[in-house]
Parts: sequence; C-alpha cells; structure tokens
Amino acid sequence: ALEQLAQRESALRARVQEGEFGVQAIVRALADGLVVANGARRVRLMNRAFREAFQIDPRRTDGTLLEMVREAAVEKLLGEALTSGETQRGTLTLRRAGEDERHFEVVAEPIKDKPGKPSGAVILFRDITELRQTEAMRRDFVANVSHELRTPLSILRGYLETLLENPKQPPAELLRIFEVMERHSNRLNLLVDDVLSLARLEGPGVALDLTNLRLETFLPGIMRDWERPLATKNLRAELEIAQDLPPLRVDEGRLQEVIYNLL
Repeated sequence: ALEQLAQRESALRARVQEGEFGVQAIVRALADGLVVANGARRVRLMNRAFREAFQIDPRRTDGTLLEMVREAAVEKLLGEALTSGETQRGTLTLRRAGEDERHFEVVAEPIKDKPGKPSGAVILFRDITELRQTEAMRRDFVANVSHELRTPLSILRGYLETLLENPKQPPAELLRIFEVMERHSNRLNLLVDDVLSLARLEGPGVALDLTNLRLETFLPGIMRDWERPLATKNLRAELEIAQDLPPLRVDEGRLQEVIYNLL
C-alpha cells in the first residue's frame, strides 16, 4: 500500500510539473505583457514581455503590482477588478527617459476560484504603440490632403471670379488663364489619385517622377498663380532668382506642393 501511495504521489507530481511547464511555456511565448496578482495585489507570475516593458530586474520575483509598474492607473484597474469581480479595461502611456512613448491597452481579468470575492487577477498589457502611430498617420494624411485640395480649388475659383467680373479679356490673357486652370485641374486629379492610393503611400517608399527642372522658368509660373490669392489679403510676393542656376533633378509636382504649402 505504501509503495502504491508513493507511485501515485510521484505520478501526481509529474503531472503537476508538466502542467507548470506548459503554463510557463505559454506565458513565455506571449508577445503581450502578462501578470498574475493575488488578492493582496502581490505579483505571483510575470512574463518576459512585462519585465521588458516596465524595466523590471530579472532577479526580482516578489512585490506588489504598484511597486513594479509605478503606475497608479494600473493599480486602480487591478483594484476595481478585485472589488467588482468584473473585467476592467483601460489604456496606459509609458514615458521613459531616453525612449519614445509606448501605449498599452490594459485588461484586468479577475480570477474566481469560487463564488464570492476574486482571489486574484490576470492583467494583460497589449502594446498598441504602432496602432496609435498608424492612426496618427491617417489623421495627418487626411489633413494634408484637405489642405492640398484647398489650394488648387482656391486658384480655380479666383480665375473664375476674374472671368465673371471681366469676361472680355485679351486673347493672350484668356489663353494663359485657361492653361493655369487646366494645370490645376490636373493637379486635383493627381491629389484624388493619391487619396485612392493610400495603401501605396503608407508603404516603405513613394516613387518620385524625377525630371530635369529649371527654377527660373518654374517659379515665375507659381508666382503668377498666387497673385490674386495674395492680393485679396493685401499681400505682395517678390521673386529673386539667379538666371544661371543649374537644372534640378526633382519631382515637379511634389516640389510645387512644397512651395504652395510655404506660400
């Protein structure tokens, strides 16, 4: 009987060890930070991702969650989960000296071994920094495109007002106005194409249409486009440019956007 009891104890111990190894393997493999805290808010288990995120000494194995993360928001989230017995969610922004901001989505899931007050909680820290950056890029893109669309539209509107006020323009002036309007309508089409090509623009690089451009012929055309918008604000622009500059290897459309933005 003693031999059978010893064999059963050995088998149970082996199963427990297998379970612990399995749990540890899963915890180590998680890309998200994970912490298990008991009812006293002391950390009983944490993985490498959590240690790295909060710069915790690998030799440290004990302490309260607040002592380790030093973030009151996380401690509050854990307290609410332990008190209410309900899943709690929140966000956290980490600011460390010499490092970029990191954003986390935090989920505190109470552990209910039996009915009543939870005996602890599992806290997950999901790094959403890249998601936030992508969202910011999208907002900036929409704002930039809106700005870029406004410029050619205002120029087109200005020339239309000129034609409405004085439709009997000299033929040469009419030709120049129509050429400018055609150029800016083409620019509007390019901007719309950029909006439709958002996925391409978010890639690792944007292809540029490089050509040889002479500034002494390029810049005066831009200044003519801006004569009326500037005059409505009682402003006047002057262009001073050397005539012996070498040609530039540039994307004419992108350079035009840069100068329009400056103006």
